[in-house]
Amino acid sequence: MTSSNTTPLSVAIVGAGPSGFYAAEALLKAGATVALIDPVSHAYLPSAQLRAQFEAVGALSRERVITYCGGGIAASSDAFVLTLLGVPNVAVYDGSLLEWAADPTLPMETA
Repeated sequence: MTSSNTTPLSVAIVGAGPSGFYAAEALLKAGATVALIDPVSHAYLPSAQLRAQFEAVGALSRERVITYCGGGIAASSDAFVLTLLGVPNVAVYDGSLLEWAADPTLPMETA
């Protein structure tokens, strides 16, 4: 995928899971996971904390952010928060890993 001036588009892939979200690159390097929801109040964490967590995994410095999870539900929450934080180009891979893993021709790595 490229932008209109034919330079590579800078994309962050953000995965949502039971232990929080992560950027694929950060997960491979450091096993980084963070959470969106306060476990006591069940409300979203304060925006400054959410911003810091997404920044830590590189999601705020990219031209586009694509969120995914097992089936698209948790990824929707990530996309919602990113939009509230002012990220202008956010998408949800609605088929997520359920769709991806069902196609044996697509690459898949496990730890």
